[in-house]
Amino acid sequence: MIRLTTFISALFLTLSLNAQIGYQVSLLDAATGQPRADETVSVTVEITDSSGSLICSETKSATSDDFGVLSLTIGNASTFENADWSKLPFYISATVDDVLLGRSQILNVPVAEYAKKTGNLTQEILMSKTWSGGGYHLSFSKDNYYCPLNHKKASPTS
Repeated sequence: MIRLTTFISALFLTLSLNAQIGYQVSLLDAATGQPRADETVSVTVEITDSSGSLICSETKSATSDDFGVLSLTIGNASTFENADWSKLPFYISATVDDVLLGRSQILNVPVAEYAKKTGNLTQEILMSKTWSGGGYHLSFSKDNYYCPLNHKKASPTS
């Protein structure tokens, strides 16, 4: 029971940590085109949907690396929770020290497309109350709220 509780806790912790977007901004000197290395700036990143409605806005203080690149993490577990992700496409913009650097469309990646297709399947599996695999059978009892773990020994193959 302790192992199952630990596994479920780790699963939810992992899910909450993944509700973030990595984003990089390159800072160049406008006059020389050289990287603005080791410079601390104020960065505002906004994500909007297709109608222009604001999904997320974060302002952070960040320091560029030796190549003038800022590496940011946008969002947290609650930032995107209430967003209507059906309003494609989405756009992201960055403003550094009150200067808009640009706005670009957020594109889907193959992993996101795969997750979209399997989302309903995952829900069906979770609601089935019985999981089997690897020689183990796990079932949930609604009345008793416990999870008996029954090992079924695999039959040898000839």
